[in-house]
Amino acid sequence: DIYFKHKKLLDESSTDLFVNETIKLEKEITTDREFSIEEKCTYEYEYFGYMVSRHPLQFFDDEINSPGIIRSSEMRLHHNRRAKMIGWYMTSKRIKTSKGEIMKFLSLEDMSGTFEAVLFPKSYALFAELTMSMGPYLVEGKVDALETNNIIVEKLSVLTVEAAKSITQKDRTDTNFFGDVEKPASLEEIVLVNALGKEKLIKAYL
Repeated sequence: DIYFKHKKLLDESSTDLFVNETIKLEKEITTDREFSIEEKCTYEYEYFGYMVSRHPLQFFDDEINSPGIIRSSEMRLHHNRRAKMIGWYMTSKRIKTSKGEIMKFLSLEDMSGTFEAVLFPKSYALFAELTMSMGPYLVEGKVDALETNNIIVEKLSVLTVEAAKSITQKDRTDTNFFGDVEKPASLEEIVLVNALGKEKLIKAYL
């Protein structure tokens, strides 16, 4: 198959004495089981941190194509208007305002491009916890596409509640934080938190 063909090409330039044994072992653990696209994407996300077989938003075609949802490529047509958008998490950044309050920028992508979801302090205080999910996010607010693709968030939700619960962690709205670039909790961190339990977690932060 393609994997073994490419691996062989890569290993031909290697001096590894165990290349043939490695390929033999990998062939021995291959399976004839046919995985569904959902299973493939789940395993890819668990092991690589991203999906290879399909973009996550492709599982939400009905929501993305719902009336009233605009794409990032259409934002300039909706400048200075209220709109709803759906996006998948790319990265995020928190900053302090001149008043010492915390606001956040969520960099999101849809199937047509990227955009920034801007949460000013009042909105961030309401939705801080949800912004630690990978999404997909449903955001609603005023489009500012004069120079860059921004949407000023007034409402924010995660489309799949159960999925959000499994990867959402508490975010802080106070001014004491370390670093300005954040990432969602890893699978290992979630497992560790669940294993500790509520009482041990409380003691850990005392």
